[in-house]
Amino acid sequence: MRYIILLVTIFLTGEIFAQSTLIEYNFHDETYIFYKITRNGKMIETSKPFAYSGVPVRFVVKDMNSYCYNVSFATQSFEEKPANSEVNIQGLISGYSAGMSTESPPGSGGTSFSALMTGGAFQGPTGNSDSFGMVDSEFQKELSIVDTYSALLDETNLEMVKASKKIEAIVDFMEIIDFTNKELIKLISNPNLKEEDLKKRAKDLTFKILDNSTEMEQVMNVSNAKSTELNKSIAEYNSAYRDFQYNVDLLKHSLIVANSKVNDENLKMRMDNLSKQVEDRNTNLYENYKDLQELLKSNLNSEIRRNLLEVYTNFDNIMNTDFNYDYSLNADKDVTRITMKFVRPIVDSTKVIKTRYLDIPTQGGLRVNSSAGMSFASYFGGQNTYFNNNGYIGEETGDIFIPTLTTMIHFYRQTYKPFTVGGSFGLSVPLEGEKEFMYMTGLSGIIGKSQRVVFNAGVFGGRISRLDQELRSGDALTSIYSEVPVKRVFDFGVYLGLSFNISSLF
Repeated sequence: MRYIILLVTIFLTGEIFAQSTLIEYNFHDETYIFYKITRNGKMIETSKPFAYSGVPVRFVVKDMNSYCYNVSFATQSFEEKPANSEVNIQGLISGYSAGMSTESPPGSGGTSFSALMTGGAFQGPTGNSDSFGMVDSEFQKELSIVDTYSALLDETNLEMVKASKKIEAIVDFMEIIDFTNKELIKLISNPNLKEEDLKKRAKDLTFKILDNSTEMEQVMNVSNAKSTELNKSIAEYNSAYRDFQYNVDLLKHSLIVANSKVNDENLKMRMDNLSKQVEDRNTNLYENYKDLQELLKSNLNSEIRRNLLEVYTNFDNIMNTDFNYDYSLNADKDVTRITMKFVRPIVDSTKVIKTRYLDIPTQGGLRVNSSAGMSFASYFGGQNTYFNNNGYIGEETGDIFIPTLTTMIHFYRQTYKPFTVGGSFGLSVPLEGEKEFMYMTGLSGIIGKSQRVVFNAGVFGGRISRLDQELRSGDALTSIYSEVPVKRVFDFGVYLGLSFNISSLF
């Protein structure tokens, strides 16, 4: 008997050995995938949600940017399937877009480096020092000196232009770094991008400035290379600037000497114009030179490295952002409803932007309920009564079944289906004859959920009157007034019954 009880217990508490459940909800696609996970870890996709009683259910929200959204869970279990319990797939926020807003390209202004070279590309005085040798030979020597120093000024000016363009290239690169950082921050805060798209865009942006690599070693390599290039370009610029100043002094002096000897007013005017142009250019260069020196005080090399590290950090944050949210629950009744509420904490942490529901039917596990109703019992030895029939034992055949009032306790395996079979035991009181308890046990067929109709069948035991001292019907008694000797014995029988649930005990 104990082995039968053990087998029934294992069957009814099958969740001890049951598989677990995984439910995946895609935040963007509004789709669900349901898995049954076997004891050896194999995942089997199922068409409908389900849960085993007492076994944790893992619920995963996929493709949700946790920087932009928070989700809260609530669960509620029902004895039956709740009304309007179908999966509620409503439209997401209107206006969802697949991409992100555009920004001005680097170099278009708006960055801290855009005003470095206020004068733009350097322009030399080329074209103002020619034809001086086409005048009176009396002044040929002085004009030749002017022409020579003007050519030297052009040459040093060209060197400054080359050096400044290299510096501007570094400044442009810093603008690109700044632009990339802003775009990476926008990406991680974009609620409309899926994880795959977001990470791909982040990788594309970062590769452009780290030469197709996102390793920390490459960050240092690029930083060192740009710093070396910047230092070299600044040294070239400073050297060219000093040469330019020296040549400006030489040219100014040669112009003064030539101008004191030239009588031609037209030539004097041309030399005055050249002198003024050189002076203006020198003034502009000095302003640019001061701007550059101010910029150098900010330690550009450190800023390049700092900004590159910021790019690396933002990229790393994006790539390591968890776009999944895990939630575990236990289903303990017929149906468990999951309610998910999503909010935008960086916009309004209290405003729910969407709510989703999913009802999970439960199976497995031991359930206990009670019911009350009527049964019809029949003893194996019959329900006959005995009387004194003129000095002999008379016997009256009773009904095949005795009607009884019955209270039953049912135990069965949890299921979300409307019909299940389980075991039961209970007490009955006959409606006729001796009002002694009858003890019943057997099987029950349970129909319905919250309002259950139960069909009961099984065996029972109870006390009933039987002939005493091995007497038989028709045996003679001592007199016509003698009572038939009977005794109350415990006997067994079978029963059939119908009952209705009183309340759920668990």
